[in-house]
Amino acid sequence: MKFYAVAKGFRTGVFTNWDDASKQIDGFSSPVYKRTPSFKDAVEFIHNFDVVQQNLSENTSPDIDAVIEVAGSSKYSNDRTLHLVASYMLSPTDMTIAPLKQFINIDLNYYSENRSLAELSATIYAVQKAIDLGLKNIQINYTTEKVKRLANKSWRPSNKEDMRYANKMHNLQRSINIIFKKSSSDQLKLETESQIG
Repeated sequence: MKFYAVAKGFRTGVFTNWDDASKQIDGFSSPVYKRTPSFKDAVEFIHNFDVVQQNLSENTSPDIDAVIEVAGSSKYSNDRTLHLVASYMLSPTDMTIAPLKQFINIDLNYYSENRSLAELSATIYAVQKAIDLGLKNIQINYTTEKVKRLANKSWRPSNKEDMRYANKMHNLQRSINIIFKKSSSDQLKLETESQIG
């Protein structure tokens, strides 16, 4: 069965046939819709569109190509193994580019037990993705102050991981303009924490 997610139209929602979905978008200025293979994917598409719209209305200037929310989480499992997960939600202002939410497991053989490291890693992954998409001006919404301070060199790195982040961000910023903004939402952080078993 196919599902049709209408995120912006006369009426929004998930439709099970094209006739019903097309009635919501035909004649509507700049509709946003997608055919998906499952109901879950359709609901997620609409939810992500709503998150993007909220981010854009609350957080951007006209020159921004995307708002990127970054988060990281760490947790010890029952066997005392440390697990780190980095995540980002890339919300482009150009609606022809789909929003992207990514969760990345961090290799613990390489990194130390730095709790902010997951968010630093998420920032690097997100900025690289923005560059790959051809974006020129982005806003990073962060929760850990290190994300901004190490990238703009207002703090000195205190360990090898911080130094790697600062150097990588310095190199990436040659290809893209970044505005940093303290995040007012913990939603992505909560989702990231739920990714750790």
